[in-house]
Amino acid sequence: MISKFDEKLLKRLEVLECSTCESRVYQDGSNDPGVSFKTPTHISPEMSGPMVAAHENEHVVREGAKAESEGREVISQSVRLFNGICPECGKSYVSGGVTETTTAKKAEKNTRVRIHWQSGGYEVIIENYRNDKVRKKNGFQIY
Repeated sequence: MISKFDEKLLKRLEVLECSTCESRVYQDGSNDPGVSFKTPTHISPEMSGPMVAAHENEHVVREGAKAESEGREVISQSVRLFNGICPECGKSYVSGGVTETTTAKKAEKNTRVRIHWQSGGYEVIIENYRNDKVRKKNGFQIY
């Protein structure tokens, strides 16, 4: 008779099949129709890292292209990958990922921003070289 510990070790060594890892599927939850994993897809624990990272990179590329087509610029992009450990065999795997993109309206080429500190707060002065000024008190306007 095989103990639970021995069974888990045999599954980790792939001598015995792990039904949890065999039945694990990945599916994209975004509203972007142009990325992979729109239908549930099985990925082995060993391939989950590179496959999920590649999938999240698709989001990075597509969000950058979308921003460019809308006349916006990418301020920052980040990708987070999440890890898990199979309770049945103990193998680690990447359980999913999230891509976050922040964009902003492109500034005019001849624009500069000055921040003037005052005792009651601060004033943001946005100037372009035609000497037009836009003032925003106590904060930035986010587009």
